[in-house]
Amino acid sequence: MNDRPGSSVDRDKLAGTLQFIGFKDIIVHNNLTSRKMVDVLKEVAKRDFTDSDCVFVALLSHGDEGVIYGTDGPVQYEQIFSLFKPPEVNKSLVGKPKIFLIQACRGQTLDGGVEFQCDSLPAKSNKPKRYVISKESDFLVAYSTVEGYFAWRNGVDGSWFIQSFCTVVNKDGRKLELGQLLTRVNRVVSYNFMSSTQNPQMNQMKQSPCITSTLTKSIYFN
Repeated sequence: MNDRPGSSVDRDKLAGTLQFIGFKDIIVHNNLTSRKMVDVLKEVAKRDFTDSDCVFVALLSHGDEGVIYGTDGPVQYEQIFSLFKPPEVNKSLVGKPKIFLIQACRGQTLDGGVEFQCDSLPAKSNKPKRYVISKESDFLVAYSTVEGYFAWRNGVDGSWFIQSFCTVVNKDGRKLELGQLLTRVNRVVSYNFMSSTQNPQMNQMKQSPCITSTLTKSIYFN
């Protein structure tokens, strides 16, 4: 696969941010093959999490619809997520949050954005969400972009998504709940970034992160 300029910046910033919000056992792997990526995550999923509150997995690579790439080829996301579900996962992680942060393209569609005028902020919805306890419960996946879309990365500063995640979490990560933090990340990426390139077909493009969740509890970092 091609090099990803700026990815090392993302990696280092993210490691520092995770340390700031209390993660102590941070393991970093670089430039893994697809097989090695699966093997490493399989080992992680089988660790003893009795004394841990959650597991946090960050994947930074090339991607496409439904897949993320190792150095030699793709891995299906579902293959990765299944490692953290029964019967594969260590029982000590059952019922605990499994958080995935994914910086990768999910397709090649470009987002040209849309202009609007906002005179007032929408009212908050207090409608509760209901989750069914199953092997699919307690997952949160924060993707850098919506399915089918391109994800942007600056060769010097890193990706829009990881930059924004680190900025938001470094500021409010010890005060706000994870869902609130990720909503703020979505806003920063959606409002504050626009591509600037000499290629007219890729110039002035936007991006929106995407969160999927089956969490059954709120998550605060202290």
